[in-house]
Amino acid sequence: MNQSIPLLNSISKLLFSLFFCALMVISCDTDDCKETSCNGAIPEYYDPVCGCNEVTYGNPDEAICHGIENYTKGECNKEDSSDCEEKLCDGFYLTIYDPVCGCNGKTYSNSGEAECKGITNYTKGECDHEKDTLCDHSEFLNFEDPDSLLALNIKKWLSFDVCNYSFTRRISCFCTDEYTAPKSIQIENGKVILIDNESPESDELDDYQTVDALFKSIHELHQKSVNELNVTYDETYGFPKTLYIDYDSMIADDEYSYIFSDFSIIE
Repeated sequence: MNQSIPLLNSISKLLFSLFFCALMVISCDTDDCKETSCNGAIPEYYDPVCGCNEVTYGNPDEAICHGIENYTKGECNKEDSSDCEEKLCDGFYLTIYDPVCGCNGKTYSNSGEAECKGITNYTKGECDHEKDTLCDHSEFLNFEDPDSLLALNIKKWLSFDVCNYSFTRRISCFCTDEYTAPKSIQIENGKVILIDNESPESDELDDYQTVDALFKSIHELHQKSVNELNVTYDETYGFPKTLYIDYDSMIADDEYSYIFSDFSIIE
């Protein structure tokens, strides 16, 4: 019997198996690197991975949800990260809210701000992992106001999405000295947490202690027939700097003046 025939058969089977495996590897690698639409929920945390399609994903769950199962830990092209290092902005940019997510994982109010701060690599929209850290302004600012100046400054204020800040409030009115005394107010996540460095009592809280509440009150005053209403706004952030209200020309001593100063953002 010719012994070479079984040997040739074995070699042929081996070569076929190797060829089949190679095809499978190529096929699998190709499929693993083809991004698909993500139809599931993605946990919002930042632990970047670099997919085999050379796209950086916010975390492994996001990569897998997009069909990318072959990835490495860390951002793509990490060695060329000079365009992902934030720098001091020496120029100017428009104060509009059209957010972008920088390659450093930080949300910027618009592409102009990102580029002014040295971030030239970004994607449109907020960074997924930061969305739940932004304070919700809808409780106060979910209205359309006919006053163009108020509407303009509300949009300016929203463009910065400031959640934590402090300022000093001064009131002038025919009221008690305790009420009109300057008060330092600190806001965290849109809520008053300190008045003159002490936790406020419920009866100390009013509608003129957060910027959002101020905007809402001014909007409501526009809907009423007050005798006189004058407001000035901060040129940079848009928050009200002064507010004067005369409710009724026929009533004496019903005027209120508010001055908001020493505004500071708390990081």
